Amino acid sequence: MKEVFENGMVKMEISNGVLFQYYKEGLSFNLDVSKQVAADRLRFLNGRCCPVIVFNEGIVDMDIASRDFFASEEGFKGLSIVAFVETMHTSKVLISFSFLEPSNPEINFISFDDIDEAIDWLKIKEKALLGALLN
Repeated sequence: MKEVFENGMVKMEISNGVLFQYYKEGLSFNLDVSKQVAADRLRFLNGRCCPVIVFNEGIVDMDIASRDFFASEEGFKGLSIVAFVETMHTSKVLISFSFLEPSNPEINFISFDDIDEAIDWLKIKEKALLGALLN
């Protein structure tokens, strides 16, 4: 059974222990929007920590403060690893140059063109994280 949360900025679903996060079209991120999305995610997760697949085709802009926030511990709280699925060239450029390269968050993340590849990567990384915790 899927759990779903949706508001004017984001739709989130949890399925098989994975959070799927879809940003709404035309979304511009400033620090207030970023903190609201993170707070909504934490409420939705209700104390759980899980891997996430982010679909960010809807994002049109993200300022530096937002990028830095999402790269911080507060910004990725509740997430174990992050896979971005980028099907549009503009979203690939935005995520690569605005988030992945300059901010270097302390969480495993990668960007994919294909949802199936992202899911496979999450499974491998989750097993590795669990193994490290048990050792």
